[in-house]
Amino acid sequence: MEDKHYEKIKELIQSIRETGKEELEESSELIDVIIKNKITNERAISSIFDKMLSIEFIEEDELKETYYRLLKYCKKFNKKLSDDYEQFFIEKFDDSEEIGEYD
Repeated sequence: MEDKHYEKIKELIQSIRETGKEELEESSELIDVIIKNKITNERAISSIFDKMLSIEFIEEDELKETYYRLLKYCKKFNKKLSDDYEQFFIEKFDDSEEIGEYD
């Protein structure tokens, strides 16, 4: 019985990971459009950052290249927004607080 539940959970996590990879790919395509068209709308750019930060079960390395490409572009016209979202990224993947809770 436990094996069956374990397999279901494993399948669910795999499905969520695949959805996350698709969302990241969509975000990458949107970033290409933003950079190509030199879009500087803070709301549009923030929504893409937020979308990427909300992807669950994604490894830092999988997200970092795409995320930092948008950070680099954003920094050219809005350094504060770029700095804020860089901090949000760092906080998302900072495990030191979680580890400290169990010391």
